[in-house]
Amino acid sequence: MVSDALTMGGFEMQSRFATCQRVLGLTLVFFGLFGGLGAREALAENEFRFAWTVPSRAVVTETVLKKGKTATLRYEIKLSAPPGSTNLHLRLENLSFLKVEGWNMSDKKVQNEVKRLEALASAIPTLVVSRSGKLVGLKGLDEMIEKILSQSGADENRRREIAKMMRTPQVFRSLEKKCAEFWTAWVSLWVGLEVAPGEKLPVAQEIPLPDGNTLLVPGNVTRRQPDPHAPADAVLEMESLLEGEVARRAFGDAIAHLIPQASRMERLSRATKVRAITDPQTLRPRSVTMETVTNLKMEGELATELVERHIYHFDWK
Repeated sequence: MVSDALTMGGFEMQSRFATCQRVLGLTLVFFGLFGGLGAREALAENEFRFAWTVPSRAVVTETVLKKGKTATLRYEIKLSAPPGSTNLHLRLENLSFLKVEGWNMSDKKVQNEVKRLEALASAIPTLVVSRSGKLVGLKGLDEMIEKILSQSGADENRRREIAKMMRTPQVFRSLEKKCAEFWTAWVSLWVGLEVAPGEKLPVAQEIPLPDGNTLLVPGNVTRRQPDPHAPADAVLEMESLLEGEVARRAFGDAIAHLIPQASRMERLSRATKVRAITDPQTLRPRSVTMETVTNLKMEGELATELVERHIYHFDWK
């Protein structure tokens, strides 16, 4: 799917740009509930709330591992409160590729392609979030689809075909859910949790399916003891595992309308791990690591393992 990936030099990255924050394995997210907005409700001890200041700005360095290849990106995130709106807007701007495995960044052709891909990043939708940190929606997703298709190189008939498919309710919702995955890892997974250092809590993680629906998967959140080098920060970890007949049927049914071979799926599992080092008072992250390991077995084929990892480092301004 054009909006699901950008390909160059044989390195394909599921993108937030091409799928809204997923391209480049990218990432976005953001929020608020801040000083100047009135008195805040008292927090329970060890309870996490979203409380970024508004406006907020950070430079994010992201390292992506996908299909055995790595890439390093840098971009700015800006959280603002539009006049007259009760919600907040999060924009990703000034994206640049620092390094991509297999790319010679000094080569002129590579530089031209990098410029083209970086230009596409300007089409990434704005995230709209509530002041309590909930994702409300996206602004500009349709425009992003148009921009990516216009630069896809496909002929007009093919572009129409792809555009029609991408605007079906199932696929459109799926793109929105992909954006929410990053939001979840950075902030919303932790909002409202009451967990003391050393404590583990059962949670249910919402996994987006390819048809735009979601599946609740059981998992655990653990609050580790503070890092001696950053004792004021909270160290939070989440692990979940989706497997068995429930996983096979859920994903098989979700992609059946897109991939006829889905009926040949014999086994599927997906393990997810998220680790965040974050300010316990505001959920403003210092670093976040998100990893998914998917094992898939199709009838008549060898089992395959797909590992995708995103590591984010935040430099707050």
